[in-house]
Amino acid sequence: MRTRGRDRSPHGRLSFVVLLVAALATGAGACAPPRDLAQAIEVTNVTTGFMTARPEGGQNKIVPAISLRLRNVGAEELDTLQLNAVFRILDKPNDDRGSGFIRSVSPDPLEPGRASEAYTLQAQRGYTGEQPPGEMFRHRQFRDMRVEVFAKFRSQAWQRVAEFTIQRQLLRAPS
Repeated sequence: MRTRGRDRSPHGRLSFVVLLVAALATGAGACAPPRDLAQAIEVTNVTTGFMTARPEGGQNKIVPAISLRLRNVGAEELDTLQLNAVFRILDKPNDDRGSGFIRSVSPDPLEPGRASEAYTLQAQRGYTGEQPPGEMFRHRQFRDMRVEVFAKFRSQAWQRVAEFTIQRQLLRAPS
């Protein structure tokens, strides 16, 4: 029988206890000390440049990209690691050209001392033109770009782990 405002049945109490235990168990993992990813991971094997993208409006298109590996230089394994690369015009820090995102770097934890596989991240926006992609670097309106690499461990906030200038070179699409 229900009474006004509260469920006094055994099932109601059981549901409350189950929810309380679940909340406490979930919160326990969140209380672990945060990891300083700038100290725990090293960005290695970095190559930056531009990749050709699908032509737009009959014009060739290139977009900034970065290829990299992550090495766990910390003492503990890293699981549930996410990666985000934000591309911007070098002399205009607010001119965002897009980002590349990887939800989970690896299905297995990244063990201390181990490196990840190579990842390539690219922006959505870049440069378009009638000229061949390799000639776009010489156009008077071409501006150099940079990329900031951010990592996220579990539910922690995003942390900046590296920054690079994008080289004026064409990169091959990963195979």
